[in-house]
Amino acid sequence: MEEYRQRLIKFFDTRNCNAVTFEIQQSEAIHAHWQVIPIPKSKSLEEEFIRGFEEKNMRLEKRPPGESEEYCRVVLPAGTFVATLPALFDLQLPRRILAKILGLQDREDWRACIQTEDEEREDATAFRAEFEADISA
Repeated sequence: MEEYRQRLIKFFDTRNCNAVTFEIQQSEAIHAHWQVIPIPKSKSLEEEFIRGFEEKNMRLEKRPPGESEEYCRVVLPAGTFVATLPALFDLQLPRRILAKILGLQDREDWRACIQTEDEEREDATAFRAEFEADISA
């Protein structure tokens, strides 16, 4: 997964964007995944993420996660930041912070911007074509 993430970072860089990756690791989670989102390089990231976690009484620290820790990891251009998860954690917190950074608060809940299957397929096909052309160049 890291190799693919690195390819995405390079791809987004050519489009003047930083890649923000976030991951939530919980022992009782159904599945684990990374989300990698392009954010314009002009946007402030580190301060906004630290502030967003502080608003939820959580500490986002520049460090790797502990071996058996339940955590939220955010990978920014400035490094890897980790917060230990409390008993109740808003799984949408990283998305809410990104929506605020982008001025898209109306899209912070994924249910507010669901696409049809045809729209998803069209977007995925367009992204795949551009991504594959870029990495094969």
